[in-house]
Amino acid sequence: MNYIFDFDGTLVNSLLAVVGAYNRQAKKYNLRQIKISDVNALRGRTLKEMIDYLGTPWLRLPFIFNYIRKELSDNITNLPLYSGVAETLQELKRQKHTIGILTSNSADNIKLHFQEKYAITFDFIYAGSSFFGKGKLLKKAVSKEQLNKHESIYVGDEVRDIIAAHHCGIHSAVVTWGLNSKQLLSTYSPDFIIQKPEELLEISCPTA
Repeated sequence: MNYIFDFDGTLVNSLLAVVGAYNRQAKKYNLRQIKISDVNALRGRTLKEMIDYLGTPWLRLPFIFNYIRKELSDNITNLPLYSGVAETLQELKRQKHTIGILTSNSADNIKLHFQEKYAITFDFIYAGSSFFGKGKLLKKAVSKEQLNKHESIYVGDEVRDIIAAHHCGIHSAVVTWGLNSKQLLSTYSPDFIIQKPEELLEISCPTA
């Protein structure tokens, strides 16, 4: 089977890093900063709803997003994997599954980090901006890697990930430890809801 993973919030715990980077930009532009008490409220909202909740001007978003992306890329070695993720990825490789990543971070940095620290080699890594949607990048990966859609699954942590997978015609799995809450994710009808990394090993996609 082919597993395509989102990176931030799915494999690595980058939430505090994202909040910190956002707040530095919010201070620069005199915008509302994210408080710890805001986090649970934000997790139950889609990206657009988060932006509305914070009152962030849409014209500022590309600049803020690019800043956050650069900070995460520059500090990738300091972003911890969620517990159980490394072991699950290693087992997927042992079972001869294809594993790949879609990310807005540096592909070279991710490759180096996983190979040196966790001895994990991905079959492919596609890097690109995904702020306005991940569907285009996901379609590119599926097409260029010639993946069978019925045997492919996109694993993410946001509503956007479910929408991208469905738009691409592949299966969707969402983890409950990332950006969006389980309650919100379930309303978008993902194929699988993952509460522990090892549950990914139990997925069986119906073929056609």
